[in-house]
Amino acid sequence: MNWKIFQEPLIPIVIGQGVIIDLALVLLIIGLLTLTAILLTKAKPSIWLRWLTQLIALIIVGLMFSQCLHNEHNITLAIFCIWKGCASYFAHNLGGSSYYFAFAIKYLWFPSIIVLFVILFGRRLYCYWLCPVGFIQDITAKIEAYKRKHLSARASKIVNWLILIVLTVIIGLIGWLKWPSELILAMGAWYGFILIIVMFLMLFRIVKESRLRSLKYFVLGATVISVFIGYDNIEGPWCVVGRATLIYSPLLSFFTVIITSMIIPRAFCKYACPDGAFFQLLNRKKKIPEDN
Repeated sequence: MNWKIFQEPLIPIVIGQGVIIDLALVLLIIGLLTLTAILLTKAKPSIWLRWLTQLIALIIVGLMFSQCLHNEHNITLAIFCIWKGCASYFAHNLGGSSYYFAFAIKYLWFPSIIVLFVILFGRRLYCYWLCPVGFIQDITAKIEAYKRKHLSARASKIVNWLILIVLTVIIGLIGWLKWPSELILAMGAWYGFILIIVMFLMLFRIVKESRLRSLKYFVLGATVISVFIGYDNIEGPWCVVGRATLIYSPLLSFFTVIITSMIIPRAFCKYACPDGAFFQLLNRKKKIPEDN
């Protein structure tokens, strides 16, 4: 089943040996990034404007166009996958150097533009204003805000434990029923497993929260290493938004990301997102609060 509105490119541009990109999609992404950059640099936009740009990004990436902008991976993985030379494999098997360049352009234009804007305007532009996964977490985090406002600290903690226990049981049952399968063996599912471990460490207060924020750099390192050892088929929560066909691994991680954000807002962004870690390394001098 494919739920995308446009199954074919609106403005197809052939860039080599049958490789096509949709110019309409490219222009929409660049236009949205430019508009967001103007809002951030020229004014003090309200939270409603931020939600509006997030919603537009979600519609463009998740509903309108069939091309997966992350090449079925996250931005960081797409970049390092090309650097490693996985595109040369396709070039060798599917038609030579011209196909290599066409393949690289098709799957690198989106992450390259994002990285450029992040370098120029800071991580906030993408992570807090445009990332569809971040937007979905912001919505589900309203449950956490409701708990803080209407429940006592003790009752809120009990609810958090119940949410985490139910999540763990569901994930465990799915894993047991589907073992062995891509659900467990695919590395993308480990984004979800890492989040569950972090939630237990937080609720038991075993590790300080400030130290857990460095965990995303470990996830970034593991992601990059997986590319260089030849395992580059990592499908995380982004794929549920960007793709029109789904498998267990991204669904598991996406489901875990959504549920854990009911306990800690944007938990995935804080503790397990490799893109966020990569962008933060690019903007080490720009201090952007995680909870903005």
